[in-house]
Amino acid sequence: MPVIVASWLGLATNLVDAEDKIAAASSAQKQVSPSLMTASEAQKLADSVLRETSVVRGLNTKKMVPCTIQSPDATQAMLQDSMRDNISSNEVTAMTIYLKQLTLAPPGFDLPKYYLKMMDEQLAGYYDPKTDKFYATSRVDRLQLQTVMAHELTHALQDQHFDLSRLDKWPKHESDSRLALQSLVEGDATLAMMQYTARNPFRSVALLASTLFAGDSSKTFQAAPMVLQDSLTFPYTNGMSFVSALHRKGGWPAVNKAFKQSPVSTEQILHPEKFLSQEKPVSVAFRDLTKQLGQGWKLLDHDVNGEFGLYLTLKSGLNNQSEAYTAAEGWAGDRYAVYQGPNGANLITQVTLWDSEPDAHQFADAYSRFAAKRTKIKPTAKNGAQLWLSQNSNIWLQRRGKKVIILESALLNRDPALLARNL
Repeated sequence: MPVIVASWLGLATNLVDAEDKIAAASSAQKQVSPSLMTASEAQKLADSVLRETSVVRGLNTKKMVPCTIQSPDATQAMLQDSMRDNISSNEVTAMTIYLKQLTLAPPGFDLPKYYLKMMDEQLAGYYDPKTDKFYATSRVDRLQLQTVMAHELTHALQDQHFDLSRLDKWPKHESDSRLALQSLVEGDATLAMMQYTARNPFRSVALLASTLFAGDSSKTFQAAPMVLQDSLTFPYTNGMSFVSALHRKGGWPAVNKAFKQSPVSTEQILHPEKFLSQEKPVSVAFRDLTKQLGQGWKLLDHDVNGEFGLYLTLKSGLNNQSEAYTAAEGWAGDRYAVYQGPNGANLITQVTLWDSEPDAHQFADAYSRFAAKRTKIKPTAKNGAQLWLSQNSNIWLQRRGKKVIILESALLNRDPALLARNL
């Protein structure tokens, strides 16, 4: 599925597990009587945290990082600008169609509005590589701000040594590989934050407090569709697991090396051994069906789901984490596309490749159960494929050796088998 991720989770691993909805850069707090800071106090704290984080992380500070306290209005404006600059209207429409067509979000779901509200609710502070500054939201408590700074100022150190601007220059239609690099970036900062926190029991108390009191100020996040929750937390939780695996093998030098030879898929993040053995995905070429679809149809977007995206689709659809994980585990490569037609018609195509025919069969079986659950009907067999025809959703699925092709549509006046021949 199209993965939406924030650009921008102690004492022990069980604290992170308990807090998988709260990352250092998106730490939510219930403020009773916040101890706010002046700009000079915040700068002094940032300087202190940066010096200690530099030692913890093992990266020397090439330059100090200016700190700014940002008003709620300025934070909201930043979020709006970031969405406008990084996601086109066609991409937003494609994400919305995908989520609704696959019943991963409710029919009336307003993705941009919900996303902005959720991020504004969660954001406590962030480092901006474009300005080389750290921004703290004015509502964050000074004690909790230390852990946020430790995470975000690790990003500053990363930027000084490994150049984080490459995330902004990432090729279009390659979201899975971008999410893999982002998971390295966030996982590194999260592990460094946890090590920083563990050096002082008062910091650990602050981090625990942010977990215990996050409920009221995380309502939007907690009410979000599962796919959004998991997409936002993946770079922090799974990223930290990935970085921790590297750190256990070779310490921070092994993590530094990963920035120079970066992970290229979420498969490598989910399975660090595949990163270490350099098992790379198979590239699936995009084939445009606009001409076959006819007048009034247009391509909105095409991209790579990756193992995480397909796992997340099945997990949300089947409500079974174990089954979804097993079904997606043999992923080798994929490419999906979203088209919009006249009068509310749409088409989603998915071409997936698998490590073996049994892996392809396993994924196809899981997706068949997902289709049956949504449509509540049994499929018909047509041209060696399965076809579900319901009032709101038409689903066509076929396995060809190690390839599984899926077409999902609404109001499609075309033979899916004929369209699939071009994929």
